[in-house]
Amino acid sequence: MAEKDNYSDRFTQFTEALFEEFDFEQAIELAETLAKDAENDILLRPHAAELRRQALLYVFETETRLYKTGIDLTTFCEKHKIAEIDTACREVQASLN
Repeated sequence: MAEKDNYSDRFTQFTEALFEEFDFEQAIELAETLAKDAENDILLRPHAAELRRQALLYVFETETRLYKTGIDLTTFCEKHKIAEIDTACREVQASLN
């Protein structure tokens, strides 16, 4: 991303880790950091948990598309403490189709 020299925040770092570097572990760490930052922001606070959840599901979806693996979403959700696993499965399945 050309703008990285002029501007960088957790959102852009997450995007870079996920789509430029394909560093999924770093993207997961940044998703956690995004949620913590959102907890401290008056406007984002109500959305912090959903922001984390969506970022983690995006990591799962991107990794699955890239490697075309049979990674188990239920295990991924349990490992990263994503609630409403059934809903997450439906959302990711719809997105992957």
